[in-house]
Amino acid sequence: MNLREQDARNLREVIFRERELGEWHRIDGRRVKVIVDNDALRSRQDLGGVAGLHTGNLLYFARASDLPKRPEPGSIQKFDGRNMRVVTCNEDVGMLEVTLSQMRQGGL
Repeated sequence: MNLREQDARNLREVIFRERELGEWHRIDGRRVKVIVDNDALRSRQDLGGVAGLHTGNLLYFARASDLPKRPEPGSIQKFDGRNMRVVTCNEDVGMLEVTLSQMRQGGL
């Protein structure tokens, strides 16, 4: 087994197992197993709100093969019924790291 095959096997059998980190979410109408990692997101950016306008942010990892197309920055993605804007999308060894942002009004 070469390195690429081993990486694909690890993504399939280890990283995204439900007993480990994987969770089912609905992305653009498709049920996809992802890893949500908002702790990593918080460590990367300031999440302060401004005058009743809050930014909801979410970072998730998914297998590239599980999504119908690669999310493009600036596009809208529906994540668990919420329309969110794709901020970043990076791919490494068949895994996508996607950051989403949602602007909404509301109190603190």
